[in-house]
Amino acid sequence: NENRFLVRELHHRVKNSLQVIQSYIAIEARGQTGPAHAVLVDAELRVKIMAIAYRIAMAEGTIRAVDLNDFLSHAMQVVSTHLRPGQIVQPGPAEGPVLIELEKVIALGFLFGETIIRAGRAAPRFVLTVRIVSDEEGDGVVIESDPRIVLGAAPRINRGLMLQLGARPLAGTDTDSVIAGWRWRRG
Repeated sequence: NENRFLVRELHHRVKNSLQVIQSYIAIEARGQTGPAHAVLVDAELRVKIMAIAYRIAMAEGTIRAVDLNDFLSHAMQVVSTHLRPGQIVQPGPAEGPVLIELEKVIALGFLFGETIIRAGRAAPRFVLTVRIVSDEEGDGVVIESDPRIVLGAAPRINRGLMLQLGARPLAGTDTDSVIAGWRWRRG
């Protein structure tokens, strides 16, 4: 019972802290223009994605693995609010439950959010489809674009996020629709 109480208290404090951080960033973004505004809006999106992971992982009073379908569904809703009309992010076919640890889903969330931000800057119109891949080799996420978008080189921080996730990048060829993806082994 003491552990459950402590986890609930931790959940409450993390949730509140993330809300305060997100609010401060949003307030500061409203007072900025140009590149400073864009950086703050992107930071706010990243905090929102992290908050989704914590909310799902701690929803039952204990820290548990996160269902990737649930996480990506919520993350897609959040990133969609940061896109312009004609820029759409949608889920691909649903997989059965695919569980991922909290620290790994946060790294994946940052990779996902950064990819969507770059796509939003690269093209005025697109439909991004986010698919979960799960088989005997492990799990992964693939982002496809119609029409295909060329994102350019990923930021250096992505290498560290992929290490935290234990993932390797998936890249499409010049002729297919995959613009980003990551694969990792379970466990």
